Amino acid sequence: MIETVATQLLAGATAEHAITTLRQTYKTDSSLSSAMSRVRALILDRNQPPPDYDSAELRSFATPEIDAFLALPLREQYQIQREHRTRSSWGADAEQALARLQILPKSLDHFTLTKEESLNLKRRREESLITKNDSLITFDLTKLIETCTAMLETAAPTHPFARLILPLLAVTGRRFGELVNGRSTFAPTTHPHYTKFAGQLKKRRPQPPYTIPLLVPFSTFAKGLLALRQKQNGGVTNLTNAQATARYQPNAQRGLESGGLPGVPPSCHIHDLRSVYIAAVSEMFISPVAPPRMAMRILGHESLLDSLAYSAAKAQNVGALHGSLGPLYID
Repeated sequence: MIETVATQLLAGATAEHAITTLRQTYKTDSSLSSAMSRVRALILDRNQPPPDYDSAELRSFATPEIDAFLALPLREQYQIQREHRTRSSWGADAEQALARLQILPKSLDHFTLTKEESLNLKRRREESLITKNDSLITFDLTKLIETCTAMLETAAPTHPFARLILPLLAVTGRRFGELVNGRSTFAPTTHPHYTKFAGQLKKRRPQPPYTIPLLVPFSTFAKGLLALRQKQNGGVTNLTNAQATARYQPNAQRGLESGGLPGVPPSCHIHDLRSVYIAAVSEMFISPVAPPRMAMRILGHESLLDSLAYSAAKAQNVGALHGSLGPLYID
C-alpha cells in the first residue's frame, strides 16, 4: 500500500485521493500518520524529482555551496531546505529560490491529517505517555546481566532467533529493526563497554555513527551479534526495515513472554527492553546528566519529550553493579 500510494503521488495523484487510499488499510489517526510519513520517506528514497522540480533559478547563482547542494540526493536537499527555514545562510535571493524549489510533489503540501485529527492524535499520545509512566517495570539487574553475559558468550547460529536477539536488545537498547536488519554496524572503541553504532532509524537522513554504552563487554556482545548474523545468513539483505522486523519480532516476543530473558518480567513487550536498558545504564554508569537527557543522547532522540517514554523501568537487586562501569561517556 505504501509503495502504491507513493507511485500514485509521483504520477500526479491528488493528496485527497492518496489519503483515501491509505484509509482503506490504516483506520486510526496514529496508523494513518505513520503511513503518511512512510510514503514521504519512500518518495525521497526513490530520488525521483517531481515534474515541477526546476533547479534553474538556484543554479543561476553559481556558488560552490549551492552547486554542492544541487548535487545531493533529494532526501538531503529536502532536509537542508527544511533547516534553512529557520537558519538561513545563503542571502535573501538565494534563500527565496531555495524555498521555491519543489523537491516533493506539490500534492504533498496537502498530504496531512486534518487539524482535528492532529489534535486528537497529540492528545492520545500525551495520555499514553502518562499511562506508561503511571506504572514501573521492575527487573532484577544482577540476574539480567548474568543472563545476558552467559547467553552471548555461548551464542551459536544453531540457537533459536529469540535466544540470540533478546540479550542483544537488552545490552544495547537498540530498536528491533536496528538490530535485525543486517545493515546497522557496531564497532569496538578504546573502552571495552562501549561501541560505535551506525544505523539509526526514524531519521530523515542517514546519521553519523555515535558511541553508546553496553551492559556487557564489547567482546561478549560481538559473539552474540556474530551468531545472529551467521544464522540470518544474509537473509535480510533485500528486506526493508519493516519487513525484517515483521520476520523476527513475533518469535522474539513469544520468547520474551515465555521467560526467555530471566531478570525481566515476561509481561514486558520487546520495546520495553529500551526502558530496561536506560534504567540499567543509569545504575551501572555514573551519568553527568539527568536520566531523560542521558536517554535522549544514547537512544538517538532529537527531542527530550521522546525520551520521557523510556523512564518507566526500575532496577532491583543492583548490588555491586551500582556505578561499576564508571563515569558515562557521552559524545
